[in-house]
Parts: sequence; structure tokens; C-alpha cells
Amino acid sequence: MLLTPTVKDFYPEQGEDTDDSIFQKKLQIQQFALSQLASMPSLFKDRLTSQHVMLVLNLLVKAAYLKSDNNEIQSSAQFKLFGLVGQLQKVSLQGSGLRKGYCKENELWCMRVNKLANKVMEDADESDDQDQELDIASLAKRHKKYLKFVDKNISQVRAQVAEELSSLSEDSDKEMIIKHKAQIRQLMAVETLFLNLTLLVLVPQAIDNQKLVIETLDDIEELKECYINLGINKVQSSKKAKKADTDELEAKQEAQKVLIDFLTSMLTKPQSFLREVANACFKHFCVECVDEESLWRLLGIVGTANQEAGDFMEGAKEPGEPDD
Repeated sequence: MLLTPTVKDFYPEQGEDTDDSIFQKKLQIQQFALSQLASMPSLFKDRLTSQHVMLVLNLLVKAAYLKSDNNEIQSSAQFKLFGLVGQLQKVSLQGSGLRKGYCKENELWCMRVNKLANKVMEDADESDDQDQELDIASLAKRHKKYLKFVDKNISQVRAQVAEELSSLSEDSDKEMIIKHKAQIRQLMAVETLFLNLTLLVLVPQAIDNQKLVIETLDDIEELKECYINLGINKVQSSKKAKKADTDELEAKQEAQKVLIDFLTSMLTKPQSFLREVANACFKHFCVECVDEESLWRLLGIVGTANQEAGDFMEGAKEPGEPDD
């Protein structure tokens, strides 16, 4: 059993301290502990178990989401938690037989963290937020609906495609195998992006900063609509393959353009974990979704100053267009 270090363990020969210096030393110890917890996957590697991960996640989720007087520690906990979610997508549990990123059959670690956060916030005291337009209770309900949407429309579809893939023969169904594998990768990418966005819905800063939470909710709604129109939410059987009608094809082509713009806008977000997830998602869609128009648009952003590029992504002006 590991013991939490005290101030004396870190500073054994210090004289009398002021209240401020004691506070700073305790802060350093807490940040050190958070860093050690978040680095656990890289420390344990092949010896990582579900019990290890759940213990750490429960601690980090409470530190990240429950209201605290220490904003610095809470922000640090959120940063470490979101980084840990990204790490867990790249590791597999010891002796579980699960693929990388999975905490159990067909459930990703980022879904598990969202469920933990929702449970913590549902149990939280709401009394201080009753005057907010979007209080903890309403956000927790909306957050749970998003998780149900992901489970029904993405996770279950991914499982169905995987099941269909397992029934195919490598000798006679090579084309369908390639398509199914590509679809599973795309579903995983969208699911991961969706669940990383929902992590921001319940952070305490979202309660205090209504602009932040409204922007996040708008992003989620846009991604929902885009995902449905992409057409990857259906299992295509080799025996029942059919051509999309004109309306479906047009909706898909428009959704592909919207997705590229959406992913590009994610790269302007201040949260580094969102930028990383958006970049990973882009790799699974760029070949299919980036047409000549989208390519020129991306080139225009790359050749534009940062602030101007941000205005461009928000539709304020074209690259190179002078200010009014």
C-alpha cells in the first residue's frame, strides 16, 4: 500500500513556514501525486489491470469534476485526466484479451470515464447553480442522453460491423473485408471524438462559463448531424449491398465537407487533447472526404496567420481579406 507523502517528506530540513509557503508546498505535492497517477499506463505498460485503472480514474474524475476551492489543482486534474483518456486508447489490459482502448467488450475507456463523470455530477450538490441557465442537473441529463446516442448509434453499429466482418471469408470477400475494416476505424474515430467532446460538458468551468458549455453543446449537435449524414451508421451486408439514392449521396457529400471543416475547427481549440483526437480522426476520413474544394480551403488556412485563420474557420472572412 502506497502512503501519501507529507510536506516533511519533501522538505525535511525546512524551518518554520508561512501559511503561503505551506500552501505552495502542499500544492506541489498534490500536483506531483496527480502526475504520478496519470502516468500509470506508461509505468505499468503490460502489467496494467482493470482494477488499477478504475482506482486511478475514480480519483481523477472526482478531482476534475467536483467543485473545489483550489482551481489550480482542479485544472491540473482535468488536464491529467484528459491526457490519461488519450493514453488508455493506446494500451490493452493484462490478460483481458481486449483490444487497445477497450475497458470491456465493445466499451471504450473514454465512454467509461464519461459514465463516471456523469455519476459524480448527478450525486453533486446543485444548490449553488440554480440561478444558471444550464445548471448541473440539466447538463447531467443532457450528457447522459449524448452517451445513450453514442452507445445506440455508434458503439452498437461498430459491434454489428465487427460481427459481420468475422463472418466473411478472406478468399471470397476481400473487398467487403477492406470496407468493413475501414468503417470500423471510422466509427472508432468519430466515437472517440464525440466522447472527448462530452468530457467538457460537465467540467465546473462550464457551469461558471456558459459560453464554453454552449459552444461545446453546439459542437456536439453539429457532429451528431454530420455523423448521421455520413452514412457510416449502417451495416452494409455483402448480400444486401445497395446503391444510395441521389438525396442520400448529396447528403453524404455535404456531410463529408462539413466533417473536414469541423475537424479543422477542432484544431483551433485550446484543449490539446481535442486537437490530438481531431487529428487522429482526420486520418481516417481525409482520403474519402477531402475533395479539391476542401483541399484549397485547407491550404488557405495553412497559409494564413493564426488569428486570421481562426476568423476564417468561424466564417468571419476569407483568408487574406482585410479588416473592416
